[in-house]
Amino acid sequence: MLNNFWGTDLILNSTKNKLFNTITAKITISKQNSSNQNSSNQNSLNQNSSNQNSSNQNSSNQNSLNQNSLNQNSLNQNSSNQNSLNQNSLNQNSLNQKDIFKIVKKRIEIVLNNNKTVLRARFSTLNTDSYYYANEKSKDLVKEIVNISNHKLNKLQIGKKLVESNMSAIIFIHKNNIYIGATHSFFDGLSLLGLIGYCLDEKIINYKMIPKFEYYPIITETITLKYVPKILNNILLLPRNLSIKDNNEMKKIIKYEKITNIKEIKNYFNNKYNDFSFTSTITLILSVFIFENINKNKLKVNIIVGFKQSTIVFNNISIITIILHKSENWSYLSVYDKFISIADQINTAMKTYAKSQINLIYTLNNIYNLPYFLNNDSNVNSPDLIITGCKVKKGTFNKNPIKISFDHISISAPCYIGYINENSNIKFQIYNNSHDIKNYTKSLQIKQLLHNL
Repeated sequence: MLNNFWGTDLILNSTKNKLFNTITAKITISKQNSSNQNSSNQNSLNQNSSNQNSSNQNSSNQNSLNQNSLNQNSLNQNSSNQNSLNQNSLNQNSLNQKDIFKIVKKRIEIVLNNNKTVLRARFSTLNTDSYYYANEKSKDLVKEIVNISNHKLNKLQIGKKLVESNMSAIIFIHKNNIYIGATHSFFDGLSLLGLIGYCLDEKIINYKMIPKFEYYPIITETITLKYVPKILNNILLLPRNLSIKDNNEMKKIIKYEKITNIKEIKNYFNNKYNDFSFTSTITLILSVFIFENINKNKLKVNIIVGFKQSTIVFNNISIITIILHKSENWSYLSVYDKFISIADQINTAMKTYAKSQINLIYTLNNIYNLPYFLNNDSNVNSPDLIITGCKVKKGTFNKNPIKISFDHISISAPCYIGYINENSNIKFQIYNNSHDIKNYTKSLQIKQLLHNL
């Protein structure tokens, strides 16, 4: 049975080339546990060897010397046995490509037992605005989704294979890496993290922390109406300020910052404004960073807001749009004053219209199916900067630590920044697709700010 794309899903499905609508993720499985254990055992062995040599050195007669020789031979034998034991331990704890493939395949097959899982969703070849759920048996369908690759894959290769498959997502295993390609028509950021969690030992998102969009007919519209004129005329309909170039020229850089430093900044502004969220803090840091690397005095920033999965659409997202202005004397301001000037504007937006805009965008797109406000190829409603991110739990694969990275084949704004926590850091993936943005010569200036708080 065919189902029509609705709301945000219809927006994302309308991309001229489905290849550009692909999100990719890479999970790298570390052998850290095994190597650490091996190192620990070797250190213990070396310590025993040192103690044995010290004991032998204290012997003074020939018999003792002979005994020392005997002990040394015994020690060498023990060393050989220990190294063999360590090697066996490494082989037991390490996972080869075939092992990883079997585990992922088994886990995805369990997910496919749900006949309405997004992994069963496929594009209709009859109607470009429709999709259907594959009805093959789980054990057969999983063979199409999970595959082994004999070579390393990049985002374009994954995207092409996904488009050819006509599926919502596809998974490849190569050595100690799990590559995932998913189409944005069916997956938003949270559901992609959910798919990653299916491959791992446990979920990496605390779904209790993800809000559910609450829609109450008439009441939701009434509450939102107050700010509609301001949201439409002064925010959404304003043109972007940065140029945008072909996605083939898009560049990506990665920056890391300690979570403790960001929390310290968050706490400072939270005390100053009596409420300043982690999202606001990230937006503040990144907006100042972009202002430092452009010659423009205005930024139109879209903050992506995610909700729990609904029965209406696959992509449960809305946006907060903030128009930020850079002071005319910006270059003469101290780092502290630059942050304060932008923080004031973010705080005002969050406390006046942000919640109403979230309700308006989600309601128009996903309730009334009027997707204009999130998809316009002209300058109207196109942001300069898109910010999105999520806090995740530390993941493991078969009890081995992992690292997660994401990549995009294209972005719909001059600048796109995604962030995710990684160990004790926040990892920022910054995409530059504008001639107006320099090569990020300036830092995030977090340390400079902390010195002034």
